[in-house]
Amino acid sequence: MSLTPRPAAALPDETLHKTLVARAEALVPALLSRVPEAREGRQVPRATIDDMQAAGFFRALQPKRWGGAEAHPEIFFDVARTVASACPSSAWVLGVVSVHSWQLALFPDEAQQEVWGKDSSTLISSSYMPVGKVTRTEGGYTLSGEWGFSSGVDHCDWAMLGAFAPNDDGTPNMQDLRTFLVPKGDFEVKDDWFVSGLQGTGSKSVVVREKFVP
Repeated sequence: MSLTPRPAAALPDETLHKTLVARAEALVPALLSRVPEAREGRQVPRATIDDMQAAGFFRALQPKRWGGAEAHPEIFFDVARTVASACPSSAWVLGVVSVHSWQLALFPDEAQQEVWGKDSSTLISSSYMPVGKVTRTEGGYTLSGEWGFSSGVDHCDWAMLGAFAPNDDGTPNMQDLRTFLVPKGDFEVKDDWFVSGLQGTGSKSVVVREKFVP
């Protein structure tokens, strides 16, 4: 018996696919030249973030209503793979941060307006570990805690942070994991990313002290 490989399905937008991948390929020399800077600075260089913004990479998964491409995930994966061929740390941050545009689209419109209303290119970092302490308060919650491994946080103006919502008695409800959207003014970044691999991801810790989240 012989097996016939299934033909690969055509992507919904081949033009977008070719355009974004070509832009990524064009950036490879610059990304390679900045690898030492990423490693020594322990974060993706600002110039690389600017280049990926200008190329539309961070907008690949963003809804069209906010100026994004709303691209098929495989298109985005090919872009990230191309970036990774030159600088894995840059690709890591691109992959992590870009997914948050998709997740923000699942939030109420009010939250999307607050993040993207003035600047739809605003970037969001994350740390989903449910280590935050949450208490109910009028109109929302009060959040505190320290979250590690927030990749690319130095280049982001918001963070998505994980915590369990509280039960009526104040204890964490282990079946109710929430993502809390916090602006940069309400969290601190700890310069604690000293590692032997993926040094350039800048995956630092984020600290929140008694901040209100609606």
